[in-house]
Amino acid sequence: MNTFARLVLAALSLATASSAVHAHGLWIGSNRYQLEYPGKNPGPLKVSLYTGWGHRLPIDEPVAAERFGGIQLISPDGKSQDTKASAEGYHATTILIDRAGTWVATSASKPAYSTQVKNANGTIAHLPVPKNEVPAGSTVAESNLIRVFGKTIINVKGAGATEATAVKPVGHELELVPAKNPGAAAIGDTLSVQVWFKGKPYGGEPIDVTGEHVAAAFVGKSGKWAAETDAQGRVNLPIGLTGLWTLLVTVFEPADNTLKVKADQTRFRATLAFEVPGAAASY
Repeated sequence: MNTFARLVLAALSLATASSAVHAHGLWIGSNRYQLEYPGKNPGPLKVSLYTGWGHRLPIDEPVAAERFGGIQLISPDGKSQDTKASAEGYHATTILIDRAGTWVATSASKPAYSTQVKNANGTIAHLPVPKNEVPAGSTVAESNLIRVFGKTIINVKGAGATEATAVKPVGHELELVPAKNPGAAAIGDTLSVQVWFKGKPYGGEPIDVTGEHVAAAFVGKSGKWAAETDAQGRVNLPIGLTGLWTLLVTVFEPADNTLKVKADQTRFRATLAFEVPGAAASY
């Protein structure tokens, strides 16, 4: 494996039960992913959002308050605003949808360290500190600076609806950008998704993008998916189930001279959640 290949490695799926404790993912959940404006009643539509943290969809652990970076909402015209998300728990918030089009909810957790150590008694532990702050007598096995990002696509049908925000990068250091609005996909379609890293399409050695359907525990193999990126950082997801999907990708970058006293590498992780429309009975 060449030097660059060692810089960028793939992650496992969000729902892999055997994943290490520190290998958590961040996602944004919603009570509604497909709406119609104005709907039956006049006035804005109410949608609830929350953050998920861990491996088990659609909800697992809460994001620690000290790591929560807020939830931002991008409207169909591309403007972004902070929501009034709770500072504790699952950081729930209610947003008001006042027009048709594609809305994108985003979140980026605050950077944190995770250092795997072997203690004097031989036990292995993951500590939320940089490697230069581990207790005396512990041996550092690996240390990461962790950057985690999530975004969710919400589609609102109606007059004048635009979908441009669904396919536009939001500016996260690592993100998954679909080539077309996944909220308009159907069974039998193929969804092309591109990995963006630090402001441009990822073009390194192939890495895995993994996907999980919200009903994966009940539908078996059809509810989980994985593919390697091509030379342009793209993967193609065959749409075989309607309902909620969450995609995940991870990139590791070796520490530069400034960071290496605290961590061996930076681990970037990003998710993309969206709902393929269709009757619940299809899964």
